[in-house]
Amino acid sequence: MLPDYHYLSLNALMQYKSSIFENYIPVYTDDDEHNLNVFEDILKKHFGYAGFKNIFQALATFYLSTGCKSLFLIGPTAIGKSAPIICNAIAEYDMATVLILPTIDLMIQFSNICRKAGLAYFSFNSKSSKQDKANLVKLASEDQSAFLKICRLLIVTPESFRTEDFKDILSSLARKKCLARIVVDECHLVYDQGYDFRKAFTKMLSDIQRAYTTQIVFTSASLSPQTIALFSDDCELIDNIVIRCASVKQNHMYFKFRKEDMICFNEYEDGFTRLKTLKESYFKDRSVKVIIVLRKIYELTKARNQYTSDLFELFEFHGDLDHEEKKRNKEMWERSSNAILLTVPSNLTGIDFQGCNVMIHHRDVLDEMKVWAYLSCTFHQITFFPIKLYPQAEGTKLAKKRREQLVKIKWNNPSQDAPRHFQTQASTF
Repeated sequence: MLPDYHYLSLNALMQYKSSIFENYIPVYTDDDEHNLNVFEDILKKHFGYAGFKNIFQALATFYLSTGCKSLFLIGPTAIGKSAPIICNAIAEYDMATVLILPTIDLMIQFSNICRKAGLAYFSFNSKSSKQDKANLVKLASEDQSAFLKICRLLIVTPESFRTEDFKDILSSLARKKCLARIVVDECHLVYDQGYDFRKAFTKMLSDIQRAYTTQIVFTSASLSPQTIALFSDDCELIDNIVIRCASVKQNHMYFKFRKEDMICFNEYEDGFTRLKTLKESYFKDRSVKVIIVLRKIYELTKARNQYTSDLFELFEFHGDLDHEEKKRNKEMWERSSNAILLTVPSNLTGIDFQGCNVMIHHRDVLDEMKVWAYLSCTFHQITFFPIKLYPQAEGTKLAKKRREQLVKIKWNNPSQDAPRHFQTQASTF
């Protein structure tokens, strides 16, 4: 029986290190192995883990520690993207890491992780006091040792990243060579929502490429090769390393609906009809939690009219609501038996997906497939988990011609490779 890929230990990684590292790390030394063991000890001490929970996490931790100039970490929610960043920040006691997060809600979540891990951090955003910000600017300029005692991880929003105070901090850290890296989390939002979305987030890229020579890291649950090429061009990135992991979840079915597959005239009516079919034919007496993702906030009224019914309680989670109302709606959705949460892509980072049975994403028709919606639900046994690692060619003009290479992870049986990516598509139920 094959081992559970999601829980392959560091020992399994080390056992098959030649097949993983041989072509991608120039020299794999005893020091490298020692460093990985150090990181594993940090996970045990600061997180209470037995070690790396999967190969993705181990590879991400390793490449962060090598100081490679640009790194893309692409893996689904709960794969373990946060731990490598925090582990390296803990290990680099004389360096600071900057983490850019798109929402204050996500900053609060990450702050809690840092607090539990015992890592000194500072949240730099519109709610931070002016005095605290001024003190941080002064310490970064005059006494970096004192700065690092109170802040090894600097968490910031895209808007605050572009303020003069924060630019002064970055300049001071970079000048004194104690800026380890800049991490852009949920980086798909930069391009996926169009160039008019979060302008400060987009303009931030030009600041990074002009001013700093530190390691740049981009993380996301989903990032296409085309989007990676855009980042490479806009940030003038060279020698990218891209580590990509597909979903490790089971009991998962994924549908794509094209315009010609619609069974109703209105797409939201179509979405509700399919959802109703799922509820009546499969979930029946069992509770179901649904997340409906709309293109933009202006679609809310049309979607609300179609998804309102006696079958589900309806709650909203978006930027037009104040913080308390958003929090209350999310908590009520989590406690309800049969409920729909209406939201938009920019607010997905504030939602815990663990309790979600069904998700419908109404999206812009941007590709030749004319896919207007995705439906994801947990009711069928499907298992897929390949790891991909993409060394990319130098030069931004070659960005779109880069060839993706699959690193085959060997299992206990040397003659047998890991299962190939298995996916199911359907247009109707």
